[in-house]
Amino acid sequence: PEGSVLATRPRESLCVEMEFHLELAPVTVPALLVLLHAHGVVDARRGFGLRARLEGLLTGRMDLVYESEGRFYVLDYKSNLLPDYGAESVARSVREHEYDLQYLLYTLALHRWLRFRLGDAYDIARHLGGVRYVFCRGLDPDTDDSPGVHALRVPDALVLALDALLATPREVAP
Repeated sequence: PEGSVLATRPRESLCVEMEFHLELAPVTVPALLVLLHAHGVVDARRGFGLRARLEGLLTGRMDLVYESEGRFYVLDYKSNLLPDYGAESVARSVREHEYDLQYLLYTLALHRWLRFRLGDAYDIARHLGGVRYVFCRGLDPDTDDSPGVHALRVPDALVLALDALLATPREVAP
């Protein structure tokens, strides 16, 4: 969507299967849900199983992180079989499968990584590009409307609020 063609990107601008480790300060499930719901994320979710709070280390891998014109993007490949791959169907699948929670955590991981790597030069508005969910079955090189691609940028306010809520004391120390 930003005009990048991944096949033409320099190898050094791509990080395939980027591993992340998010340290999560103890947070009550209701406090987390209040924040998520206020931003329209996982509106139907009322809990996380029997857990009253979440804490610890969340680990995972992002399919691809890439840089384009100084901005960094998370790209996740999906193989879902959908009736069609227009914007509405893809957005509905993102909501129904709670990929919005997934991409929010990926964005938080990328935000923390960029803040660490770039130090004082890091500017969330300038460096954090967005999220690209690519529904591979819907890709059609013969159309210009990007069927099968769900592209967005998580609002800075949500990233910063989630980061603050889940920050451990060591992360917020001066």
